[in-house]
Amino acid sequence: MKKLPIGLSDFKELIQEKYYYIDKTNLISEVIDNSAKIVLLPRPRRFGKTLNLTMTKYFFDVEEDNRELFNNLNMACFISSLHFFNLKFHRSMDFSP
Repeated sequence: MKKLPIGLSDFKELIQEKYYYIDKTNLISEVIDNSAKIVLLPRPRRFGKTLNLTMTKYFFDVEEDNRELFNNLNMACFISSLHFFNLKFHRSMDFSP
């Protein structure tokens, strides 16, 4: 039986421990398609801001292979095609709180 991810904010833990997850990986394509220098993602309190940032971090991470985290999610088809893109893009992203 799947567990509810109450208080969880790490995407990798959420997927690996098989918690319920509503697929929000389309946010990644919105960030890629956006031509703005800064992307602001305002959300109300307890609405998954940190979870979305960790999801984006794991998607663009070049130091660790996280492709299996995105199996069966909307962005799974982009994983192999974006691998070459990660090296340049990842260095320009800042995930600091």
